[in-house]
Amino acid sequence: MASQSDPKPGTPEPAPQRTGGQAAEVIEQIDELRNAPPAVEQPPPEPTPPTGRRQALKNLRRQLSDDELSSPGAQKLLLDALEAKDAECESLSSYVQRYHEADKRAEVLKEKLKTSAATEIGFGVGVGLGGVLIGLAPTIWSQQPTGGILAAVGVLLMAGGSAMKYFAKTS
Repeated sequence: MASQSDPKPGTPEPAPQRTGGQAAEVIEQIDELRNAPPAVEQPPPEPTPPTGRRQALKNLRRQLSDDELSSPGAQKLLLDALEAKDAECESLSSYVQRYHEADKRAEVLKEKLKTSAATEIGFGVGVGLGGVLIGLAPTIWSQQPTGGILAAVGVLLMAGGSAMKYFAKTS
């Protein structure tokens, strides 16, 4: 038979009764803990800002302790990430080569454009001045040899400008 002092199953046991001296000691310990300065903890290391597209992992601590680094799983993950980055570097190195080739080609085309602009200016000046001189030749034709020289110089300027443009296109 169960006695009155046996607790029923599922009911909490009553706290042990303390004597006056023990209660005073417990109260003193609680007061000491309340008045004690807080324990100085080292601040957690600043997390490295996340990179990449894994936003779910952005708030994880990125620094690993020596124990964490010595685990085989961490080493395999790090090696896998290293191999992935090496493969990415290999694929991107072809872009670097193609960039330099395109940059050279762009500079060559710029030089050709400058040459083309100079040719166009020379052609325009030659044909324009030659046309003006040929146009003035009939008004001065009565003053020979000036009229003839003016007409000849005009024809030479027009021919020179046209030749400049022709040879620039063929080269």
